[in-house]
Amino acid sequence: MEHKKNIKFKELIKYAPKIIQGAEILAYTAITGVYELKQKAVMESSHLKYDWAIGHVSDITAAGLLTALGLIATDKIKNMLAITLATPTFLSILEMAPLLDKTSQVTFDPLDIACYYGGALAALGIKIISEKIFKKNSSKKDSKNLENLVIN
Repeated sequence: MEHKKNIKFKELIKYAPKIIQGAEILAYTAITGVYELKQKAVMESSHLKYDWAIGHVSDITAAGLLTALGLIATDKIKNMLAITLATPTFLSILEMAPLLDKTSQVTFDPLDIACYYGGALAALGIKIISEKIFKKNSSKKDSKNLENLVIN
């Protein structure tokens, strides 16, 4: 029985970074949706007040979500960096597109671009930290202590 328990724990540790990334994707999805709805409500209402969080939290989480979706598929640092830079760059280009169209009613907000890069870097940070923590703990001889901490 102890041997089977140990094998299951080692499997859990092996997939823990991916589980964390999956939870991150779910959290980003929920937060982005909530703040997009809040932003829409403020834009359609005359009595609701606009604040920084309503305008920018969804920018951070949307970039984090898209970046995390790309990062979950790779473990190569070169690909991770490319995804982390490409995602907010693409979103930034989309953000600047209305500047080319003089008839557009969409306003350009340079702070959105900072939010995109912040969200992408947060997703990369979560991936790197979770992989380091679980790789370190799964390769240590004293992983029994970690197992006891998680199981008990």
